[in-house]
Amino acid sequence: MRHGIVDLTTRWSKRSGIPVGRFIGWIGISESKYYDWRRQYGQANQHNGRVPRTFWLEEWEQKETGRCRNSWPIGEMAAAACEA
Repeated sequence: MRHGIVDLTTRWSKRSGIPVGRFIGWIGISESKYYDWRRQYGQANQHNGRVPRTFWLEEWEQKETGRCRNSWPIGEMAAAACEA
């Protein structure tokens, strides 16, 4: 979504001569959000949270997670069921 908004505002600002800031206002996002998006343009969207590691789990937790996931035939359904 952010790449599309940056592309749209840049393209139409050049074509129409209307400043990017006016497009940002019409779209309804803050200027700081837009310029953050523009700075991140072309990069993958990454979260800023900590990534869990298997070594953070105790051995019994790893076994329980594996047992639960292996008991379901479809991986995505297993993840949802085991987290519930």
